[in-house]
Parts: sequence; C-alpha cells; structure tokens
Amino acid sequence: MEFKNKVIAYCKERNANFLDFEKYVSLIEEHNKNINLTGFSGESLW
Repeated sequence: MEFKNKVIAYCKERNANFLDFEKYVSLIEEHNKNINLTGFSGESLW
C-alpha cells in the first residue's frame, strides 16, 4: 500500500489522472492471473 501512496503523490505532482493509472494496473493484475505478463508471482502490483 505504501507504493500506491507514492504513485498517487507522483500523479498529483505531474497533474496525471491516478484513476486511469489505477485502471491500467487492475487490468494488468487481472490478466496476470491467467498469463504471467510481468514476471511477479503475487496477485497484486501494490
């Protein structure tokens, strides 16, 4: 959860939309359950 807070702060600093980034991360996590796209073994990125 600490990394997620860092990403939120990063997005605020750069006027980026965190919700778009969060949707992207969720999509990766969902597909990673079926196909290991990232090389990590957990079910969540943060």
